Amino acid sequence: MNRSCRQAWPAIRRDLAAYESNQSPSLSERKRFKRAISGSLIPNVKSHIFDRIMALGAPSGDRSELEEIMRWLGEAIEIGEGQFPIILPSLVWDLFDIYNPLVHRYGLAECMVNSANTGIKG
Repeated sequence: MNRSCRQAWPAIRRDLAAYESNQSPSLSERKRFKRAISGSLIPNVKSHIFDRIMALGAPSGDRSELEEIMRWLGEAIEIGEGQFPIILPSLVWDLFDIYNPLVHRYGLAECMVNSANTGIKG
């Protein structure tokens, strides 16, 4: 699973950068950031991280633990897809503040939604 996540991050970062660069320069920095998160990062985390982990499934004996981790990732994605105003990097990290420590403890640091993996500074 770590390998799958590690392979996904470069594409997610490229898409996020392309999304940001294609926005109108007349928008405020916060508005561009909010649109990039809701229009690129969140959908990409859903398709490249959440969906891939769900497709791979849990190793024998780990099903309930992985289901709990994925429940929290799913909730973060739902909030991110909604009207939650993610206008700062710190709000991205707040969104994944339950999922990240759980997935890290499970041994899937490459699947964390953090600055190192997303390329988002701050």
